[in-house]
Amino acid sequence: MRARSCQSAGAAGGGACGPQATIFPVIVLARRIADDELHQLMQAGARDVIIKAVGRLLPAVERELAVAHERRAWIETREACTSSNPATAP
Repeated sequence: MRARSCQSAGAAGGGACGPQATIFPVIVLARRIADDELHQLMQAGARDVIIKAVGRLLPAVERELAVAHERRAWIETREACTSSNPATAP
């Protein structure tokens, strides 16, 4: 298994590395995985890697949906603030 590098992830990865760069939460479900592959997946933006514990899948999905909702609300608030006050734009 080869994880795509942050550069090859393109628009889906936002052009940056790490978990904060992903727009959509990525959860990997695997039977087994080598430590170096796990490291590559996490660096490429995977939010969680579930190995054999299918029972952890639903809680992980629920958690990531909640985090994505909070992140979206934060982005919308930030955009609203910067559009109403151009002096605070990054």
